[in-house]
Amino acid sequence: MRTIHPIAFIAVALLAAACTGDTGTAPVSQTPVAAAAISPSLTLVCDPTFSQAKSDARAFFASGTDPIFSTLRDMQGFYKTGGASAATNSGFDALQQIAAARLTPRQGGAATSGDALTKDLLACMNVGPIPGGFDVTAALTTGIYEVRGVTSDGTGPALAQTMTNGVRSATAPVWGIESLASWGAKFSGAATRYLVYGATLPVSSFTADPAATNADNAAYSGFDISTIPAMPGLAFVNADGSAGQVRVGICIGATSNGTNNLLAHGGASGVTVLALDPPSFCSGVASAAPAGNLLATIARGALSLITPTPAYAFSIGGVGGLPSGLSPFGPISVLSDSVVLTFTQQPSDGMVSAAISPAVQVRATTPRGTPVGGVQVTLHVVGNNGINAAVSNDTAETTSDLPGSAGLATFPSLYVTKAGGYTIQATGSLGGKATASVTSILFNVKGQ
Repeated sequence: MRTIHPIAFIAVALLAAACTGDTGTAPVSQTPVAAAAISPSLTLVCDPTFSQAKSDARAFFASGTDPIFSTLRDMQGFYKTGGASAATNSGFDALQQIAAARLTPRQGGAATSGDALTKDLLACMNVGPIPGGFDVTAALTTGIYEVRGVTSDGTGPALAQTMTNGVRSATAPVWGIESLASWGAKFSGAATRYLVYGATLPVSSFTADPAATNADNAAYSGFDISTIPAMPGLAFVNADGSAGQVRVGICIGATSNGTNNLLAHGGASGVTVLALDPPSFCSGVASAAPAGNLLATIARGALSLITPTPAYAFSIGGVGGLPSGLSPFGPISVLSDSVVLTFTQQPSDGMVSAAISPAVQVRATTPRGTPVGGVQVTLHVVGNNGINAAVSNDTAETTSDLPGSAGLATFPSLYVTKAGGYTIQATGSLGGKATASVTSILFNVKGQ
């Protein structure tokens, strides 16, 4: 009933289970691929009898009387009378049933059956184009599979989950996505529910920068998070209609082995290192664990945000950021003194106390050339026979992690109060440690 266009699949590296205490996967040697590569859409054809959906539901759910079958009957009725648009909300109800059942006694079959059922449902829903290669098998097994959009769908973070000792639990390390204010969203101008799904993948699959490593020097894995309806057609919105925002992160320390751990995002405009913004779901745990099994503790604590249990005081911090969209993410290692500063807009000649125009700009990148957000750049104007000139207050800015300005610090009102010839020295700070510095070309300032 459905046709899938051939595409190349990205190899998935699974995160270790919480019970093992292993915190990552071995580095994978491969050439990074373009994050914005476009693949053909997946063609799905709805079966109006819902025979295939019911068959796949019987294969995935343990009981033939599971509530999913009532939901499918409702969805079939809505589709018969009003087509995909009428059936969409019931379709999300069915997807929510899959999310609730996975990795619990309600799941009686393989995740591949859950993937097949998901496609059966989406084929009969109004959710726009399905990305080529769409497959939620790994998401159902050791990743994210959640429905969001209305309060009844849940308001907490969407966290990667797996099976540990026969019990559903958060992965180790914990990773996921949370909304800053509201999980609301719009699709084609109307409020909508949506599926959030994600699975692990090697950091090396989308960036040449080195993955962050644990104490045993094993690389942490990255992960890919997406939605259906897919972005950018889907837009997050707050309750008041303003643009919404999400935070993505992984619960590892912000520093390890003497380096900064930061979250790289493989967006449509290329890879960007996001300014550090730790996710709130890393702030505590709600279950004790034997000494030495720290990651299992973190995993169970993060899951408690979904299924609350008595809390214990603990904090891991976390590495996260505020992306402009969704796609691959992964923790990378960035040495402060390896950050490269470059003047992308040199200072030009001007007049005393007049803003230097065009505005001076400095970009911060990793040694591999990836823009780095969150670097504080400070300018020092020097010269004129060793007597420094007084300058405007616009001498410290933080580099952006937004598309179009990633890694840039812009100084729009920088001026010098004394005539003479000068250079500008830019220095940076990341994680409280200095980056390398860079000096501008010589420029001249004339008196009024």
